[in-house]
Amino acid sequence: MGIKSIYTDTTGQVQVNPRRVKIITYDGLSTVTTAGYLSVAPLSTYSVYPTDVFDIISDATNSGTYGEFLPTFSNGIVTLSQAASSGITLPTIANHIAVFSNTTGQLGEDAATAINGGNIQAGLSGTAGYVASFPATGSKGSLRLTAVANTGDTLVTISNALHGQASVYSIPDSGASTANLLISKLTGTQHITVGSLAVDAGTLTSGIATGGTVGKVILFPTTASKGSLTWQAVANSGDTATIFQTAALGQAVTYTFPDPAGATGAPLVAPSALVSGNLVKASGTAGLIVDAAFALHAGTTASFAGGGTTNTFTTTNMTSSSIVTANIVTSTNSVSITKAVPGTNQLAITFSADPGASTTLNWISITPAVA
Repeated sequence: MGIKSIYTDTTGQVQVNPRRVKIITYDGLSTVTTAGYLSVAPLSTYSVYPTDVFDIISDATNSGTYGEFLPTFSNGIVTLSQAASSGITLPTIANHIAVFSNTTGQLGEDAATAINGGNIQAGLSGTAGYVASFPATGSKGSLRLTAVANTGDTLVTISNALHGQASVYSIPDSGASTANLLISKLTGTQHITVGSLAVDAGTLTSGIATGGTVGKVILFPTTASKGSLTWQAVANSGDTATIFQTAALGQAVTYTFPDPAGATGAPLVAPSALVSGNLVKASGTAGLIVDAAFALHAGTTASFAGGGTTNTFTTTNMTSSSIVTANIVTSTNSVSITKAVPGTNQLAITFSADPGASTTLNWISITPAVA
């Protein structure tokens, strides 16, 4: 027991009801509110009335905590309970927000959840204020919602759209001390100056499908002031989509557009499949090409020793319907070609005379498609 002093009837207030009993004790609040606390000497020598009101300063060894208490009786045992009229549960912490801790008006602080049925405002016009949230781990920073001055006295509201599920939005690390969020309807240009932008699933769209806003993708090279590459759509005669896609490739490929040496140019496009080895021909003037339906082959003969005017050479891709053009590259004697007869994988050449040893010739054959 650590009673320092007790006063029951103040001079001039004898038999005043309710009586105020004043106690200063070194005991803590938990001891004071223990059942039977008033039954121990020297408190047991005082009569306690149901109408008494106790003004108690507990924990007097330290700074002391004041509270107002009311007695309750059970089987002759008196228990002191802190009265709601005492207002605030002590001790309090400076600058902490007070909240009601029960339904009888008792005030406390640092509640697990503090609720206000209306709005909560940090600061006021002309006085800055922010809302700060700290994580569960100490000394790991905080998240602040802070207002800055607008050019006009305008209100900025952050609100969610209609959601069909619980959602958590994470703000990624910008990698810099300052950064901006991308806003869909900002009229100016928005920049990502560090890192890349990746759309992991879905479609990247530029422009508006209903018209009025042209979409572009502009690519710049690593060297400054060296032009750019722009992908841009133009209006089709029908509301059709144009798709650029690769075939299945077996290796890394780089496609290079040659310089057309003019202000405009068009790539050659085949609207249907081509035949391997066949020539192609223009279809119109807009850059379309089609299969020419015949193959072009070229070759150089091996040298031969002469001794006659006709010699047959073996060559692949030759048929009896091939159209052949041949010329002499070297010969011992001055002769000319009088006949070139194609056959299946062979070519028979007839000279005007014996060409002599070390004669070579070139040839080109065009093989029309078989009807």
